[in-house]
Amino acid sequence: MGKDIEIEFTPKLKISNDEITDFFNNEDEKRKIRDSIEKYLNVVKPDDPNDKVFQSRYSRFYRMVRRKREWKEKYFKLLCAQKTNPKEVGDILAELYEPNKYIEISFASKMIATYDTKAPLVDKWVLKNLGLDSQWNKTRRNWGNDKEERIKCAVELYKAIEKWYKSDNSIVLIDKFDTAFPKNKKTISDTKKIDLILWRYREKDE
Repeated sequence: MGKDIEIEFTPKLKISNDEITDFFNNEDEKRKIRDSIEKYLNVVKPDDPNDKVFQSRYSRFYRMVRRKREWKEKYFKLLCAQKTNPKEVGDILAELYEPNKYIEISFASKMIATYDTKAPLVDKWVLKNLGLDSQWNKTRRNWGNDKEERIKCAVELYKAIEKWYKSDNSIVLIDKFDTAFPKNKKTISDTKKIDLILWRYREKDE
């Protein structure tokens, strides 16, 4: 194990009730969320992940445009397999580890969430708004070169976020979302509602 490695993560919402209210009172933010909902519904549970139109939409939505062609081909091949033979996050991380030896926790979470709408997304804004960004960055600085050690840390991070999404702590976000977007109360999962808030909420100076 690397020095001072930290594999126990404790999410805590860093957005106050007042900030959430102000966020949903902002018409520009609401417009952006409506746009995100529409785009999301075009990339979830595809019938044919090999379809080039779908892949183009998916790449734009999840900002994969700068990834190399070979990486994308590998990713969508794994996504196709995910439809009929879903893998756990650790297995996907292992598949995506080569050739860059990078822990692709964000894209692994997106792959799972494509077919499992109750699965959370992991990205820098989710980590920041759950107070996990410093923890995760410290862990990455201190872990060693061992592939399994790195994957274990990322799996623990994912599980901690997954557990928080299912806890009572997330209810306030779901309730606020349903009030702001009553038409989408049944069209997207509670998990995706939380995703959209955590992903879209940015402090004013960022």
